[in-house]
Amino acid sequence: MNQRYAGFWIRFVAVLIDGILLGLINWVIGLLLQNTLGDAAANIALVISIGISIGYYVVYQEKQGQTIGKKAMKIKVVTYDGKTPTMFTFFLREIIGKFISAVILLIGYFMVIWDPKKQALHDKIANTYVVYVEPVVAQQAVPTQQTPIEQQQPVTEPQQTV
Repeated sequence: MNQRYAGFWIRFVAVLIDGILLGLINWVIGLLLQNTLGDAAANIALVISIGISIGYYVVYQEKQGQTIGKKAMKIKVVTYDGKTPTMFTFFLREIIGKFISAVILLIGYFMVIWDPKKQALHDKIANTYVVYVEPVVAQQAVPTQQTPIEQQQPVTEPQQTV
């Protein structure tokens, strides 16, 4: 298995797409609750917003393999052997790991820039990688021995000269 690791900016755009999507959903729910419940809506909207976020980043991602932002950018989260992580692994990565990445002045996120396998701190905590989704190419079935991602050398893109 030969995966290309996704870098900082492509991941940033995916997070931006997901943030806009969740922000719009939570805004609509907040408006609906405000119009029906008045001032008591703020606390209820906060609880619903947290539930939607956990559901989206943990449950939806485990079931679909990617968030909508990651699908748009053609990247996905995988385990060391290239498989879709479990719900527990997504919870560890998305909730606990990203909290830790953020608390330390976002340094956990910026680790993607200098890490050879483009892992952020939350990826290291959950033992996951963010890779490009390669298009499926029809080919004959040839038995091969696959190597876990941890044992592979990083794939670098060729340098272009002008």
